[in-house]
Amino acid sequence: MFSLRRARLVSVLLTSGILCSSALQAATSNVLLIIADDWAPPSQPKSGASGWSRLTAEGIRFPTVRDGHASDNTERTALWSGLWPALTGVTADDRDWRLSAALQERPSLPRWLIEKGKTTAAAGKIFHAGSGGTEQRLTGRDGGRRGFAEPAAWKKRFPDDGTQLPLLKQGQTAADSDAAVATWAADFLGQKSSKPFFLAVGLTGATGNLGSDAEAARQRVDATIAQLLEALDRGPHASRTAVILLADQAAKDTAPPLVIRTPDLKTPGQSCPAAVAWVDLFPTICDLLDVSSPKNLSGASLLPQLRDPADERPTPVAPVGSGDDAFSRPLADILGPEREEKVVGCDLLLKLGDTVPADKLPDFKNHALFIEAMLDYDPDLDANAVLISHGTPQSGYAFYFDSGKITLSVFQNAAATTVSSHVLEKGPVHVRAVMDGGGTLALSIPDRCDMLVETPFPEGFPQSISGPLLAGRDTGILRPRWHPDLAPFAGKVTLLRLQADPAPPEPKPIPKAQPVEDEAPPLQVKPALPTGSVPPAIESR
Repeated sequence: MFSLRRARLVSVLLTSGILCSSALQAATSNVLLIIADDWAPPSQPKSGASGWSRLTAEGIRFPTVRDGHASDNTERTALWSGLWPALTGVTADDRDWRLSAALQERPSLPRWLIEKGKTTAAAGKIFHAGSGGTEQRLTGRDGGRRGFAEPAAWKKRFPDDGTQLPLLKQGQTAADSDAAVATWAADFLGQKSSKPFFLAVGLTGATGNLGSDAEAARQRVDATIAQLLEALDRGPHASRTAVILLADQAAKDTAPPLVIRTPDLKTPGQSCPAAVAWVDLFPTICDLLDVSSPKNLSGASLLPQLRDPADERPTPVAPVGSGDDAFSRPLADILGPEREEKVVGCDLLLKLGDTVPADKLPDFKNHALFIEAMLDYDPDLDANAVLISHGTPQSGYAFYFDSGKITLSVFQNAAATTVSSHVLEKGPVHVRAVMDGGGTLALSIPDRCDMLVETPFPEGFPQSISGPLLAGRDTGILRPRWHPDLAPFAGKVTLLRLQADPAPPEPKPIPKAQPVEDEAPPLQVKPALPTGSVPPAIESR
């Protein structure tokens, strides 16, 4: 029985501050995270229908978000990994975070929470994803509707385990997508849960809205946020659920919105002047759910600022540089023994996500090229996917799937010479592609396809190639205008090998045959010697 004496003891401990450090976690069992894509709060929120107005009145606002990233993929990867982009190498929208060497042994935030016994659920655009274009393709540039999803991170997922954005009917828009996402999330919030949960909801209704449409889009997203808060109020979890609202790629004239509301806040409605970053949310959510954080995260928890918004914290400073190779495998593992300063030829065993710097590659002028790959091909995911890209449209090459055909394209002065297979079926593929330095470009899939085309450059690459070689890192030199559906290859690759060697010199002409005499001199052989003797040499005249 909880005695009056014990109640007084707890009261004394709280007053003295001994239990204050954990009081906030004790009041929170669940976390609702709302991510609004390309959103800024409306300039005139609608009274009674504004989620933003309600959260800023009931939570703590963080108006100084130091993100400074160029893409929402960069920001979302920072959120889910807890690491600066300079450490993960994810610095653009078409960089698949799942291929980052730095993240291969590190769980994402939702996977970490699963390991700690929490229920994870998600609806809508959580990791980076594209709209799929007018045809709403499942995959393609920026990931398509599937996006860079991680099915293993969620116990429950809408619209399904491998897809982030719902398929819209004719005439529907991103607002309809948000409505479907919000309906599913509201249903989740209305159900009882045997375990503490983490629910992430991604809204896209403001994506790409400019000019006069921007304010209306902001209003619609704001109203959807209000609907989610109302659904939380009606359900069984309202008194023990923290809410975090943030937006990526906000309008240029506003700071990216970030507000956090937790149960039993002592000073709701205040702003925290301290600078924060997306990497701070990983440890913050762990603290709110009362679980430990992984080691070596880039950020620091915002829990002290939720207790006291005036509490100082160091300004987050990201590492300098893009860091594409910061956590890549040692170059010795990729390139083999150390080479001389001037690299002549190369033989690389690559993995998806590798970046090979230019100083470890030959300049490729007058070099022959050989590529071999063994992979599992899925046309629903990989029909337009890049395996290798190197150089520029002025001078370079790319090895990729184009509308289901495995393709090698070599670029000279922005013109491409291309060899492609037939459309491939789902299953294992073993392919070899060659530019032999003798004027031909060839592609072979054993027992399935052999293609050969002539090139306008008969002695290998006609020009030097600059820049790093990228293996499944992004779409590289293939321009969106001509390849709108391309994305980095994200399937299983068991072998990806590239060789470049100086093209063999032009063969010398075969000497003319010499006339042969009608009668050759007879061959004279001496009789064999007795056994044990040294045999004589064969003599001829």
